[in-house]
Amino acid sequence: MKHEEGDFDPIPEDLQMKIRDFAENTLVPDVLHYLGTKHTDFRKYSAYQVELHGFEYVSGMLRGFISNEERYDLWRMEEILELPMIGYTKLRAKIIVGSAIRMCKAIDKLEHAHTLNQIVEGCFTPHEHQDLKDTARHSFGLHVEPSTGEIQCNCCQKQD
Repeated sequence: MKHEEGDFDPIPEDLQMKIRDFAENTLVPDVLHYLGTKHTDFRKYSAYQVELHGFEYVSGMLRGFISNEERYDLWRMEEILELPMIGYTKLRAKIIVGSAIRMCKAIDKLEHAHTLNQIVEGCFTPHEHQDLKDTARHSFGLHVEPSTGEIQCNCCQKQD
């Protein structure tokens, strides 16, 4: 995965809690409301149930109701509800917050995307796009680009 210097540094627990609190109290309920318009099972689903079972508690239940890209981002976003974690890296946070921001846009809640960006401002910048080399994308019927296996950043290249 492409990364930058400092991406493997842990993010502070208080920042992790801010991300989780916003997701649990605001974003996830709005995502569930959106999903309830697509699939009736989600009309009574709660953030707590998402934390325990994930959005797609039955594998593929949202297939055909939302895009596979949205299903992938929901799966990635579930990790927010597991915060805080000791040693949670900026790279992991960039991925999950990026997925959350893309879901905010998908459900037309741009103010939520703005809030998430404000919460993490000064610590990291969320990934704007999905990692096309993530092999987990196969599980959602998405194309996966082959990895070159090359060092993709200056911070990992050996200095002579």
